[in-house]
Amino acid sequence: KLLLLVLPPKLAMQGHLEKVHAKSHAFTPSSAKRYFFLTPQPSATLLYFRSEADCRVGKVRGFVNIGADCRVETDVSGSRSFVVHTPERQLRLIAESPSEAQRWVTAISAVARGSGPPAPPLQRQRPGRRDTWRQMREAAAEEVVSRAATAR
Repeated sequence: KLLLLVLPPKLAMQGHLEKVHAKSHAFTPSSAKRYFFLTPQPSATLLYFRSEADCRVGKVRGFVNIGADCRVETDVSGSRSFVVHTPERQLRLIAESPSEAQRWVTAISAVARGSGPPAPPLQRQRPGRRDTWRQMREAAAEEVVSRAATAR
């Protein structure tokens, strides 16, 4: 069963970034290329997919809620990497160039400071015996789509 994800009409930004694995070591970090898109307020979410094709069919790999308490930091001036800090998690990302990284940092920061009250964050739930991570990702994608539809 595939979930069809309808993209909201206004995307703050979209494109490929490398996501550094949370459990990778500082001296030998491992990463995977993912396709990201950032939705503006009121749903303010950074979603990522395994590929652009997965994005088209709605196979959400994960997401980060972007709220007023979100911070974005670059590692070093002129660096390709940056970190998105939220109360739930930290997401270390690497862009293809320093200018691309700066565009993402600016876009995420602008969405975090966005106008209007932010929507309640998407809920992460631990899977039970019968739940799977896929079902949780599909539920999160459905929630983002419903928020985008009500925001229109």
